[in-house]
Order: sequence, then structure tokens, then C-alpha cells
Amino acid sequence: MAGPTNDLLEHVLKNGETLPSWKAVFARLTASPAVVHTEFLFVVLSEYLLSPAHLKALSRPHAPFPPPSAASKLDFESRTAAIHFDSADQSGLLPSIKALKEEALQLSVSLKIEELTALRIVILEYQARETVALLWASTSHTADQAGGLFGSDSIAKNAGQNDTPEERQEKVLQRRIAIYLQERRYVVKCATYLVRASFAKRNTWKLVGRRLVSELKTGESDTLKEIIKAIRSRVVGNDAGAPQLITDKASEDSAEGRETLYQWDKQVLLETIHLLQLLFILCYRPIEVTGTIAASWFKLMDDTAFFQQDIPPPSQQIPDIQNLRSYLQPLCSILSLAMLCLDKVDEFMLALITKESSTPPTGGVVLLDDDFFLKSSSALTEITHVLTAHARNPVASLAAFGWSLILRRIGEFLLVFNINIEDLDSPAPAPSQIATPTKRRRTGHVVADLYVSTMSEIFSHSPQGKTTAAYLAKTAIDGCDVFQVIVNLVALGAIEGKGGITWSISIEEDGKKMKAVLAALVRKSTEIVKFSQGILSSALVLNEVAVNEAWEITHSTQEILSIDEEESASPANSMSEIVDNWWSDTEALHKVLIPARARFPYEPMPFLKVARSLGTDVLHTLKLLKNVETYTQVLPVGFTGYEILESRASIENGNGSATGSVDESDAPLIELVEELTLFAPRLGKCYETGEDEIGGGGITLSPGTRGRVISDTRAAPPVVMWDFTYSALTFFGRVLECALVGSSGGGSRQALSRRGAAIADELGNKEAVGEIIGIYTAMILASSLASHGSPADRVEPIETIVRESSHALASNREIVGMIFDLLEDELMRSSGGSSTEYSTEFITTGLHFVDALMPVLPNRVWPYLARSSLLQQGNIEGTLIRITNQVEVVKGEYVFTCTALRLFEDLVEDGIKGAVQKSGLVGNGTLVSTKKAGVSAGVSARVQKEILESWTHWGVDLFESYRGWKYTNGVERMEIGRRVANILTRILEVVYGVDDSPDPHNKVTGILASSAEHIVKVFLSDSPNALPLQPIIGAIQDSVATPESSLFTKPLEDWLAQAAGTMKFAATLVRVRAYLGLPPSQLEDELYKISSSIAKIYGVHERFKLPAVDLLEAMVVASGSNQASPEPPSLLGHLGSECANAFTQILARLDSPTHDFQLEAAIFSFISAIVSNKQQGLSILLLRGETLLGRFGGKDNITAPADGKKNGSILTVALDALSKPELFNIQPERTLPMLETVALSQNYWSLAMEDLGQHPKFISGLIKYIETFDEEFQSQDTKEVLTTKANKVTAVAYIAQIIAMFIHTKRASSSRHEPGFISQLLNPKTLKYYFNHGVRITNYRRSLHGQLEKNFGVKWPGLGLMKLKKTKLKKKVYGPGYLYDLELAGQLLGFDKFWEDNSAQRTKANSNGDSKGYKEEVELANLNLSLIDSQVVLMRAWRILALELCPLASQNADLFKSLIGVVESCLIANTEVGQLPPGIMKIIHTDRAEFAFIIMRKLSQRPIKPNTGALYEGVLKSAWKAILCEKTDFRKALTTGEDIAYFRSLLRIAYMALVAQQSRTEAVPVAVCYIILDMVDLIAAQGFKDLAQAAQSNPEITNPEDIALITGILQASLRLKGIEVIHSGLGMHIGEQGTIRAATTLYSWAEQIGVPQNGYNDPVYGELAVLFLLELSYVPLLAEQLAVEHILGLLVTSSLSHTISNLMVSGLNNPVHYPRLHNIWARGLLPILVNLLSAIGPRIGPDVVQFLSFFGRQIEGLVESWHQQGNAITLPGVRETSTLVGILEILRSWGVSIPSPKTKSLGNMEDTEMGNSTGSTGGISGQLHSVFGGELNTITVDGIRFDKGTVLEGVEYLLNHKNYLASLVVPTTQEEEEENSAVEEPKEKGGVSKLVEKVIKEMDVLRRLLTVDIGEMEKC
Repeated sequence: MAGPTNDLLEHVLKNGETLPSWKAVFARLTASPAVVHTEFLFVVLSEYLLSPAHLKALSRPHAPFPPPSAASKLDFESRTAAIHFDSADQSGLLPSIKALKEEALQLSVSLKIEELTALRIVILEYQARETVALLWASTSHTADQAGGLFGSDSIAKNAGQNDTPEERQEKVLQRRIAIYLQERRYVVKCATYLVRASFAKRNTWKLVGRRLVSELKTGESDTLKEIIKAIRSRVVGNDAGAPQLITDKASEDSAEGRETLYQWDKQVLLETIHLLQLLFILCYRPIEVTGTIAASWFKLMDDTAFFQQDIPPPSQQIPDIQNLRSYLQPLCSILSLAMLCLDKVDEFMLALITKESSTPPTGGVVLLDDDFFLKSSSALTEITHVLTAHARNPVASLAAFGWSLILRRIGEFLLVFNINIEDLDSPAPAPSQIATPTKRRRTGHVVADLYVSTMSEIFSHSPQGKTTAAYLAKTAIDGCDVFQVIVNLVALGAIEGKGGITWSISIEEDGKKMKAVLAALVRKSTEIVKFSQGILSSALVLNEVAVNEAWEITHSTQEILSIDEEESASPANSMSEIVDNWWSDTEALHKVLIPARARFPYEPMPFLKVARSLGTDVLHTLKLLKNVETYTQVLPVGFTGYEILESRASIENGNGSATGSVDESDAPLIELVEELTLFAPRLGKCYETGEDEIGGGGITLSPGTRGRVISDTRAAPPVVMWDFTYSALTFFGRVLECALVGSSGGGSRQALSRRGAAIADELGNKEAVGEIIGIYTAMILASSLASHGSPADRVEPIETIVRESSHALASNREIVGMIFDLLEDELMRSSGGSSTEYSTEFITTGLHFVDALMPVLPNRVWPYLARSSLLQQGNIEGTLIRITNQVEVVKGEYVFTCTALRLFEDLVEDGIKGAVQKSGLVGNGTLVSTKKAGVSAGVSARVQKEILESWTHWGVDLFESYRGWKYTNGVERMEIGRRVANILTRILEVVYGVDDSPDPHNKVTGILASSAEHIVKVFLSDSPNALPLQPIIGAIQDSVATPESSLFTKPLEDWLAQAAGTMKFAATLVRVRAYLGLPPSQLEDELYKISSSIAKIYGVHERFKLPAVDLLEAMVVASGSNQASPEPPSLLGHLGSECANAFTQILARLDSPTHDFQLEAAIFSFISAIVSNKQQGLSILLLRGETLLGRFGGKDNITAPADGKKNGSILTVALDALSKPELFNIQPERTLPMLETVALSQNYWSLAMEDLGQHPKFISGLIKYIETFDEEFQSQDTKEVLTTKANKVTAVAYIAQIIAMFIHTKRASSSRHEPGFISQLLNPKTLKYYFNHGVRITNYRRSLHGQLEKNFGVKWPGLGLMKLKKTKLKKKVYGPGYLYDLELAGQLLGFDKFWEDNSAQRTKANSNGDSKGYKEEVELANLNLSLIDSQVVLMRAWRILALELCPLASQNADLFKSLIGVVESCLIANTEVGQLPPGIMKIIHTDRAEFAFIIMRKLSQRPIKPNTGALYEGVLKSAWKAILCEKTDFRKALTTGEDIAYFRSLLRIAYMALVAQQSRTEAVPVAVCYIILDMVDLIAAQGFKDLAQAAQSNPEITNPEDIALITGILQASLRLKGIEVIHSGLGMHIGEQGTIRAATTLYSWAEQIGVPQNGYNDPVYGELAVLFLLELSYVPLLAEQLAVEHILGLLVTSSLSHTISNLMVSGLNNPVHYPRLHNIWARGLLPILVNLLSAIGPRIGPDVVQFLSFFGRQIEGLVESWHQQGNAITLPGVRETSTLVGILEILRSWGVSIPSPKTKSLGNMEDTEMGNSTGSTGGISGQLHSVFGGELNTITVDGIRFDKGTVLEGVEYLLNHKNYLASLVVPTTQEEEEENSAVEEPKEKGGVSKLVEKVIKEMDVLRRLLTVDIGEMEKC
């Protein structure tokens, strides 16, 4: 939004900002600060309100829109000149500037308003079209149940379809007129609110209000006078300046004309009412009432007879018009009284007396009309004249009575100057009494002289022979019954009638202040009126406000109610300013309280009612009740034990009436000569114990006590007021005891004396007992809400009350328990009798008492409820349900139900508060007195849980049926719905919102687990029964019809709160379902069915936007998380095209121009949910902004984009906002949701999105921001700074994701990267922050978290911090409340002073003098975790970006080195001594290692350039260091599989780094070689052994890939140049660790631990073992060691070798049939033989011969398969043959000596024969008789002829027939499959696959082996 120096209209026209209406501004002003107010919103809205144009409108609320003028026309033309605008910049919502100007000028002429104002209205109407389209979008669900509640005003009505262009244009004009009228009203409402805020104690808009008030005081004209003038113009003659357009239409005799007239008449009345309300608040406090103002007002009252005009014309006799007219009289009555400023009169008069005010030297009397009105002669004259003339008018009676009191004050003031006002104010003054001006100016005081000169003139014709003051007072009291007028004004409730809600002071926004004005009049009246029923009634009805306010405060948000607290109010002793004023006005209090007390208990009700109404001032009330100085009674019949000390012949008017004050001077004085028992002590036995208890509870007067007879002396017996001081609290307790005994029936009166029974009859009736309980309730309630003192201090007055009241009770009774018993008796009695006749008043009073005890004495309430009949016990129905269903539902009044709901709410909160103690989680150090703190429930946790569950059952039943009941007061309906929804939501949030423990009963809030489970069972059932869901569905549908009302703001607030609470309840239910993993419920089905209604609610009211979007998001996320259903319900399908189009367009406006963070975050969170949860259609609609079906809104084209422009999508809006780098610094929290949405959209819908690169500033703006970004965390950072930095780091993380996805999208779409973008991105400065900080997690405060966890364990054993951790049910926002639920912790631990403050020493372990409480430490922990999480998010995002940068590294050496550096940084960070806790550290280390591995793998995919090994040397060292640092954990991971993923990544990195070392052209440095030696020792020698043993013992947790990885590391190490230096060391390590034996053992176990496959156990571990041995055999030294270990014997004797020998007899087909076995043989065993022969030479020859003899059948089968046609030709089979030929040729060339027939086997076993049976020649010599001397082309072994000629013949045949060969080639691996598919030339041209080419090459090698002598081969 533009600031005060900027042009907002320009921003609207050029930048597409939304122009705020005054209605929207008012909604923002009046919203709860805790809900929507953010600092940025406050700044923006404050600048808007204080801009010159808007401040001017607010300071002239009676005429905010002035008529056009030449200057306004010039300004309009200047600011809308075409040169300032570019059509490309204009919003698609608005037409061209030219069209806007034309429409604005036309509207300006029609409405007689300035051109810019008209332009503003035109723009507002265009903006409203989206809302119109949304509300009128076609849908099968309609709801219109609210019209009768507030009226039927709505700008969106009459949005007809299929209209002609003329009709459509007419409706556009009607909407603009409606907006114009609405804007006029809401300017007044905004001004009123800001004035009210200006003197509030705490209000967000206080400073803005003060600025407005200053403007009102210093403006060009007298604002109050202008407002009065405006009211006159609207009331007198109904001349409100109607525009000509409206006048013309009203004159038409048509439906439209009548409608226009009706709307205008209604507008005039509404404006008048709002101006009266504004005038009242101005007069009440900030602006002084001057003489001119007062005279103007009362002149208006005179002209309108106080708004009692004649019957209105027929055009105004419409019900709602008549209803509005009825508002005028009560408002003007109270406003007229407020004009007199009664509370300021005494201060004014005192100031006149104490300050000298001399008469001017000229001697003239100065007219002070611009000063306070009591200094203005014209005001005095006008007021006296008007009020005297209208004295008999009840509307004027308040002002008339007040003016009489002021005249009396003026008289007292003049008496100071020895002037008697009665001399001036006489019926017929004598000529001598009319002083001349000269004689009158004798005081020397200007105001006194003014009064003398004025009063004598205005009193010259006093009416009816009385003084004016006396006449006004008597007429008001006797003629108008002024006190009854007050009672009617205060007690009159709002009634829903045909014309809407009738006036009631309770629905007035300033109703409390109005009551304060009335209370001032009642107090002042005690000066001239004796104690009477009228004064008593009016005082009581006004003071009753105090108790009601206290109840509201206990069950409402304190921040909201504090708005009404006035700034200058002294520290309140009570909960009401009215009560405080009564106690501070000692004279008035004496006039009311003393007479009432003087007749107590003879006439008890007046005193009881007064005490109850003043009871919210606990200290004063306690003082009053503890020392009552009189006791009034009727003397017992026949009692003569007294003597008369003074007597009169007669007592006038002494009839014993209860009215009038006591005149002690006229009452006879008597004195007791005998003892008199007032209240007899109890007789008999104690009620419960049966023990004797004689003499307790009595009240006796001793002889000598004096009293006065206050009744007629002739009356018998007389009424006496004894001078006797006693405690009324003690007396109350005794009375209640008697009432309880009497209520028990059955001869209980035997325990009372006759006099005691009489008192019980007088005071023990239900009404009196109810008043007594009300007194206790008021005092207890006020004590618990005291804003000063500690909790113990608040409980102390309550302890005093209980102690004093229980003093005279039986030893087994106390006052609280007795009241509970009285309530229980009444509950039992309520079950009988007629439901329509039964009154719930007493039970309601009792519930009030129970509820008042909850905050301070819950240990008394819970036991009572456990035994109370309120709740259902077994099969017995509770009275709670019975009274609601059988009494209140019949009557339609729900006072009892609403009170019970308040108690239910408090029970839930107390259950939460006491959960820690009730769970036994409190350490000895924090035990506090239950009596003092009131945190113990007094019952077991099981009982408490059952009580709460019973209440929940009642609440759920209530919620299911409340909408179908009848109501005499609709507010009760809304209160029931709102409270139940809020309570049930609260239960779900506290049970499922913290602690991820699967069993909710074991959580710290487990006391509510049963209640939560019942809620889930009822509302989240998958049953098709939708009856329990109807309250939710109905409330949401009703909300669509929420009307606009500037008058009924309080009822509207109740309506909004109920609807918002229901939507929040629904959203919580849906989230709970997803959190618990339950199947989709019927609730979600029903919500999807009314999703169009939920979307429409968004456009109905500002308060609905957040809950509506939140509910839709919850639905989408929950549906998307259902794994059982592959496709969630389509939100687009349920919305329909029209509704979806309109809804997405409104969402695209966000919260422009105020940009409330919470709302915009919710909108983008909703969009993120849409794009990431399979909502395809709506995702495209949101991201592209393209309307469905090619049009907007379908049937009504008034919503179509102007000039055919395309509507901007919400994604475009986000991109535009994010293109401004400064936004990241100003509002980082606002950018996060936008960035997340953009990132998710790219991830899921990149193909549907428009190219981000096409946006002119977005990508470049992001790069510009990250170039300069450099945030460092400082220890001195404040909480706000830390939160901001966490948000900024996360924003940078999202930017990394967006850039990564942008690069990926470009690559996937084969689009070229913009050269400028790539060069800018690869600039070293651009990604500097990521390279430097992307993988580092710093600033974790280990000591903070450790000490906090430790101290928690000491203070609250069992309450770990993790029990306060938020679950997925609650959104986590960086800041003091990020992870641990601070609000819930405050409730759980608030009883302990150490939670808030820790000024005392905690424990010896933390005795550093730190005064911070646990709360602050939890906040710091949350902040620190916010920083950690933001860095983790950054690391994971940087990983994505780095991965996308890897392909670019091939062309950029610097980038390549930097990415290698990232890998090294990841590994180094893992080796640093971290402060992170083990759990978090493992996750982060694993992420880092995987990050490094992915980058390494990506970089390794391209060929490694020669001599680049040095670049990877650091990676190799860092990887080794990372493994070595956790050597123990490494070996543990290998054996147990725990954390193996982390070490697997490290091993992979090490392997790739070793492979990279092979690119060195020179030998590897010796230092690196020895590092490799250590690596091979730990990883290969020890690690292979560990894995082998783990595979044998726990094969299910062992991964064969890990063994292969270790083998690869060994292989890569042994292939390096210069690695020979470590061979000896490696051999030593292999020997020491027994690695060879471990490998052979694993080989022998391979079949047992293999996976069953193809009829045998897949011996994968056998292959891995033999391949490991193969790698060892490549090193000559290790080959010698293998021979020493008799490796061949160990291998050949294993069962796996037998399997190979027996199964693999099909020759060339073996690789196809037995791939694993063939790999072991051909890739493992045979190469090992080659290596052994190569390393050891002829010495190993005999062993090799024996080894081969074992596989004779296999060799024979191989030779035979070459001879056969059609066998599969495989690459492994060809290589196997080549290897065998090579081995045999080597053996022949060496001339291996023939062992004896029987020799030691390969395994060094005695007398073991190899192969089959010996040949005919005997022994081995016979077996190999022709190896050296037989045929050249034949090798015979034990009768098996290896016929080289046969093999050669087959090979040559296949090579000569390559096409045939190609048909026989069979791939055996996935790699070979790919090669077999790759053909470089078409087959038609003789092309073959790569695999065939390889086979041909291998067969060519085999042919050479078969034809070339081994010696010649060696030469080659």
C-alpha cells in the first residue's frame, strides 16, 4: 500500500494493488489483535488512515465525500493523465484509464461527489465483481438463513443472469450507489472506533486514534457542531442532501423507484444512528462540550421533541425502517445526559472555587460559548428552556433530572459568594429581587457573575410555583419515573423482530460507557432523593453489569476486552468502573447501602441485592460484610425485656415500610434488660456424625444492647434495629445451613429453635439463598480475576470468605460444601414437576458459583462433580441433559445450558493446567500448597478423566442437536455453537497437537484422551450417517448468507465467531484424521460436497478468509495423505468451473493492500497443498490463471476481465512480489510461503507452468539477492533478530530449490540456458553463501538444551521437553514458539513461579544466578532450534542445486573444483566435534554424507581427466578421517546394520576418490599410500571380516552390496601406481585379522545363508567371498599367503564347490542356467588359479591340477558344448574357455611334475584322492599321460579329453558365420542387455550389436590361444 506521501490510486491503477474500502478498513480495525494484526499490517493501515485525504474524511465523518469543484476537477485530471500510465502495466481487472475516467466523471455528476471519490467508488465496484461472481457462482448448495437476523443489505444481490446490456448497466449503477452509501456509513464507523481507541488503556490503534482526535479538535470547523448540524439535516425534514440520481429514481413510480427510496431512507437513518453514536463517544471523553455544542444539541432536541416526531409517511412505515427509527430515542436520551457531563461538574465547580477568576476591568459579563458549556450563558439558557419545556417527555427525563442536579451544584457554588439561587429562581420574584446588572456584579468572580446574570433571567418564569431545579427533579421522578426509564434502558434486551433486532444497550459498541453515564446519574440522584425502590432497582441493574463483565472476561480473550478499558482509569478494585465509582462515592453509597443494611435481615432482599451488585470489589465488600453494625428484627411476641430510653407521642409515617431512609432522630431508643436470642443455636445432634453439638451457631444479644424502634409504636410486635455488630458472612453461613436442613425435609426442623426456623423461612427461601450465593460468586470471581498480586494473594480473600462463613457452622460443614449440597438438592428437585413452569435460575446461580471456584479451588469442584447428579452415572440420566432437553428446549431459553458450557470450558482448561501434578510429574522442589495455588483436582486422575469424558459426551450431544431447537434469543444459539466447537477443538489440539506418543493416554494431556477419542469416534466415523455432521455443515452453509451490517456489530460478531469456530473445528477434525492415519471419514465427503460454500465464505467477510482457506487446505492435505486411495477427491470438480474461476481470482488478490502475514501465509499454504496433492485441474487453474471453459464466471459476464486482458495467476502475483529483493529483508516471513509455493509448483507442475525465465525480474531478482546475502548468527541477537535470520536463511534455501528446478526444467525441455543467467549464476560471488555455509550447521546451544532438559527432569520428573513437542497437527513457525508448545507449557506449568521467573536459585547444578524463568529458556531453545532447522533446510536445498550444477562443471574448471570442495566440506563438517545431540547429529551426518556421495557420483559420470587425482586427495583424506573418527560405530554398523547408510555413503565416496587416484600419471605419494594402507586395514581386512561374520549370524540385516563395496575399495587401492610400498603391511594386516579364513568360511556358508532361487539357494555371498579373494591374489605377496592358507583346498572342499561341479555340466549354457554359480567359477575361481600361477609359479602347479581335476565333468561339458550346434553363446562362457585354455597351456609349458597316485590333498589332508577313480595306468601319471607327450591338439585329464581341435573347430565355424553367431549370443546381465540393443549400423548392412562385437573379439582371442604355442604367446 502506498504511504502517506504516495498516491494510492496510482498504485492501484499501475501496480494492480487492491483499493481498500472503508468497510474492509473497519473490519481490520475491529479484528482481534491476536488473530490478524501484524506489525506490517499496522504500519500499512496506519499510513493509509493518516494520509491527508483519508484523515480529512475521518475528521469530517458527517460529510466525508465533498461535492465536486473546479479544484477537484483539476486534481482529478492531473492525477489520471494518460501520460502517467502504460496500458501494459494496468491490472487486467480494470478497464483502461480512459474508460475509468469516463465512468468516474459520470458517477461524480450523478452523486454530486468529487471526481477522485467517484473514481474510487468505480474501482471498488470493479473489485467487488469478483466477490459477486463467487457468491453467485452456480452451485447445488444454497443457504439463506441469516437474512432475518440483521436485515438484507448486500451489494452482491440482484446479480441477475441473462440480462440485456441496459439491464446489466443498471445493476452496475445500483451496485455503485450501494457502495457509495456503504462507504459513507463506514467512514463514520471507522472514526467512532478510532476515537474510542484514542483513550483506551491498550489498543493497537491508539496512536492513530489520538491523531484523529487531535485533528477533530484543531480542525477548520467545530466537529461536534457540524455533526449535530448533519444530524439535523437528516432528521428535520429528512433533508440529507440526497444526490439528484437518487432523487430522480425515488420519484419514479416503479419497483426500482420504491427500492431506491427505501434504500435512501434506510441510509439516512443508519447515518443518523452512527453519527449519534460518534457524538456520544466524543462527548464522553476526548472532546469538551462547549456552550455552542450544548446549545446546538438541545436546540435540535427542542425542534424534534427529542426525536418524537409525528408518525412517519407511508414510505417509511416498512418494518425495518420503523425499527431503525426506534433507535433514535434511546440514543438521544442517553446522549442528552452525556452532554451534561455529570461526572465533570464537581471537578469543574471545585476548580472555579479554588482558582481565582476575576471579572474583566470593563465590568462586562463575558460570553464564553467556546468554553465549557457551564460557562456559557446561551447554553445555560437553552438547556434550561428546552428541558423545562420537555420535562414530561420520558426521553428527556434523564437530561432533565441531570440538569436539576447541576442547577443544585450551581446553587451550592453561588452560596460560596453568599448568593442563594432560590432568590434568583422563584415563581414570582419581587421587583426588589430582580437586581440590576450593577448590583449583580458583586462577587468579583466572572463565572459567578455570569450565573447571577443568567439565572435571574432564565428563572423569571418558573413553572408551577416551584424552583426550576425542584420542578425538573419532581417531574422526572414522579411524572416520568426516571428510575424506571433507566431500568428499561439497561434491562431491555435485543429482540429479533420482523424489522431486525430492536435496540438494546447490550448491543451498543459503547454500551458500557452508556451505562457508566446512567450510573453517574443514579449516584448523583442520592443527593436529593431518599432511598427508594427506584434508586435501588436502577442501581442494581447498572451494577449487575459488573458481574456480567467478569463472566465475559473469564471466557473471552483478555486482549480483546481490554480495548474497552479506559486509559485514565485508576487501578481497579473490581471488574467494573461503575462499581468502583460507587465505592469511591461515599455519600451516594451511604444513601443507598446504609438504608438497605439498616433493615437487614428484617427486609433482606435490598441489602442482599446491593451487596451482590457491589461484590466484585472484594476488599470493600469483605469489609462491609465482616462488620455489619445493625441487626433489624421483629421482636418476639410477648417479649418485654427492654426499656424505653426516649419516646415520642407519635411517629409520623411509621408504618414499617421498607422504603425510605431511617431517620434515627425520630426513632424511639430502647435498651435490653434481658438476654435476647436472635438466632437460636442448633439443638440435638450433628447432622452427619450423630455427635452432640449443643450451642453452636447461635446469635444472642446481651442486656444493655440498645436499639431503635423503626416501626409504628402502635404496631405489635415492633420492628427494632439493634446496634449490634456481627459478621454477615457468618450469618449467611448459618442461614444457608438452615436452608439446607429445611430443604432436606423429614423433620429436620427439630434441630432448630423456633426463632431459627422463622429466620430460615424468611432468608431460607430460594430467592434469598440465590442472592447469598450470588454474593459469594461475585467476590470469588473478582478475586480470581484480580490483575495484581500473586496467585496466593488472590486466593487469600477467598480463604477469608470461607473461614468467616463457616465460623458458626457445624464442625463437619463448611460454606462451599453446603452450597454444593444446596445445588444438588435443587438438581434432584428439578427432575419432577412441569418442565414449562420450572425455573432454572437457582441452578444457574449455583453453577455460576461452581464455575467461579474453578480457577482458585478446583480441588473442591472436581470431588463435587464426581458425586453430583449433573452427570450421567451408569444408566441414570444426568440432570445436565434432563434440564436442557426437558426444560430449556421447551422454553427456548438456554441460560442454564450456556452457564454449563462455561463450566465445561473451565473444566477442560483446569484439567490441562493440573495435568502435570495429576500425572505425578512434579518434583519435590515445586510442590505448592493446594490451598494456596488451587492446582490439585482433589480426585484421582481416573475420576477426573471420567468426569471430563461425561461432560464431553454431553457437549457432543448438545452440538449434534442444538441447531434444531427453538430460541427466543438468537445470541444463545450462536453462543452454544461457538462454545461447543471451541471446546471440542481445544480438546483435540491438546491431545493430538503435542507429543508423538502413539498412546494418547500416556501423554501429559492424557486426562483428555478419552474425551478426544469420543470426539473422533462420533465425528470421524466412516459410517454414511451424516446426522452428527449436520451442525458443522449447516453452520458453514449459513455463513454464506452472512449479511453486511454496520449497525448490529455485536450480534454480527457473535455470528462470525460461531461460524469461524465451527470451521476451525472442522479443519482440526480433518487434520486429526490424517494424523491418526484413519480411513477417510464421512465428514470429508460432506465437506467436499459443500466445498463451493466454503469457497464462497472466503468472499463474504474478512473474518472468514483465514478459517475458510485453512479448512480447504486441511481437506486437500488429508485427502492427499490417504495412501489407500490413489486419487483424492477433486476439489475442482466439487467447486464447479464458475466457482473455481471466481475463487482463484479472489485468491490472486491475496490480502492486498494490507498484506496480513497470517492470511497470505494461509493462502500460499493452501496453494502448496493443491499443487502437491494430486489436484491436477485446480493446480493448473491456480498456476496459469486461465479460466475454465474459456470464460470467467460463466453466465454473468460482468466479472470478465476488462478489455479482454488475461487474468494474472496467483503464481504471477508471487513472482512479482518476489522480484523485489528488498522484500526479503523487510518481510522474510512473508516471502517463505511464496517461495515454498513456487518451489513446489516447479517440482510437481513444471510442464504446466510458464517459463520462469520469461518473467522480467524474477530469476535475476533472486540471484541479485543471494549475491549480497551474508547472515551471521551473533550471540547478542535478540529474539526478533534470530527469528528474522532463521526466516532469511530458509528463504535462501527455497531460492536454491527454485534455481535448481529452473536449471533442471531447462535441461529437460532441451531449452538453452540463457548465457547471461549461467554466467551470472557461476559468478563466484553469486553462490558464495551456499559454498561457504551450505553444509555447516552452527550455533547449536548444547548447554542451553542440555541444562534445560536436565532442569526439567529435576523440577518435573517425567515431563521431558519431548512431551511438549508439537506434532504434525500444529504448524511450526520459526520463533519463540517453534517446536515446543509454549502456550501449553504455560498452562501446564503456570502454577510454578519458576516457569515465569527464576530470580531465586534453582538447583546446585545451575546456581549461576541466572534469573531467567523456564519460559524464557524454552523460548530460547525454540529460537535456537529454528536456526538449526533453517540451516538443515538450507543444506538439503543446496544439495539439490549442487546436483544440478554438476553437469555444468564439465565446462567450468572453477565450478568443478568448488563442487569437489563441497564434498570435502561435507566430510570435514562431519569430523568436527559437534554440539548437536546424537539423534539430530546422526541425521545431519547421514544427510551430509549422502550429499557428498551424490555430488561425487554426478561428477564421476564423466570421464576423469588424466592426472586429476590430486583434486580428490582431500576428499579421500576427509572420507577416511570421517570413518576413522567413528571407528567403533563403523564396525558396529557393519555387524548390526545400525547407521549403515551413513557409513555406506562414506565408503562409496572413498571408493570413487580411490578410483580418481588412478588417473595419476605418476606414483601416488607415499603418504597417501600409507593412508590407503590404514583404510584397507580397517575397511577391507577388519570390515570384510565383520561383514562376513554378520552375514553368517544375521543374514537378514546384512546387505551383500556392502561386501561388494569393500571389495571395490580393495580393488581400487591395489590398482594404484606406487601402491607396492604397502603390500607387506597389507599382508600383515590380512594375516592378523584372519581375513582369508573369514572369506573361505563365508564361501562355505554361502548356500546356507543364500536366498532361495531357481531351485537352489542363491549363493551371492559365495561370489562375493571369491571375488574378495581374487583381489587379494593379484598381489604376489598376498597370493603366497593364500597358498600358505591352503586356499584351493579350503575352496574345493566346500559344499558350494560340489554344487558347482554337479550342476554346471551344460557347458556354454551354464551362464544362462546358473549365472551365479558360473560367475563364481569363471570370474572367481579360475582367475584365482591364474593369479596363483602367476605369483607362485610351477610350485603351485600340482595343486592347480588337483583343483581342476575336481571339476572334470564341468570341463568336459564345456568342450562338448563347443562341438554341439545351437548352444547359447555368452560372453562369460567364451571367457571361461579362454581362461581354462590359458591355465592348461601354462601348466604344460612348465612341465609340471606328476605327483604319486596317493598324496596329500590340496587341503593338506592325508590320503585324500582327487577327482574320480584312477586310470588304468594308475595314479596321476596315468591321468595326465599325454599332457606333454600326446597329440598336439588334445589334452587328457583322467580320461576327459580337452580337445582343443574340437573347441577350435567350433570357434572358427562361428566366427565364419557371424550372423549365426549373433543369433546365438545371449546376454546375461543388465549391462549386456543394453549392449545387445545398441547397434551402430543397421542389421541390413551387416551391423551387429555391441555385445556381439565383444563376443567376436573374445572368440578371436580364444582362437589364438588354441592355435598359438604358449611360448609364442609369451613372446607376443
